[in-house]
Amino acid sequence: MSPAGPGPITPIRSTQLGELANEVGHDTGIVERFVIDFLTLLDQRLAAVTEALAESDNDGAITVLRSLETTGAMLGAQDLVTATTELRRAVRDDPGRVDERLREFTAQAEALRVRLTALSSVLSRPTPSSPVTPGSPGSPVAPSGRPQSGSASR
Repeated sequence: MSPAGPGPITPIRSTQLGELANEVGHDTGIVERFVIDFLTLLDQRLAAVTEALAESDNDGAITVLRSLETTGAMLGAQDLVTATTELRRAVRDDPGRVDERLREFTAQAEALRVRLTALSSVLSRPTPSSPVTPGSPGSPVAPSGRPQSGSASR
């Protein structure tokens, strides 16, 4: 397992997020919205897993964990996906390891939060190596998914 610290932020074109951008017609606004929504829901999902485990609601915990596995895979967050899968399997098959797996899962979720927060700020501005014209893929986008004022002509 990799350390919980932030890893390098790679250009969107060479990541799973780049593949997601390709699928949505290179609209980085949609990708950024996905990242922002993921971050917004992350605390709720972490709390839901913790609460479900505290209440011995294994089915509830597994449901939330499956959701995190899916969205984590869409983000290319393999460390989170692996930690989530291991926690889900422990909940189902190895209750003695749930606490250990929960700590690993939480550490990976927090590391991903740091990386995505940094990446979402990078997504919303053009890079020096790729000049952007208004309305082109990669043009600055507000969190709403609409171009920021001054970034698109009317």
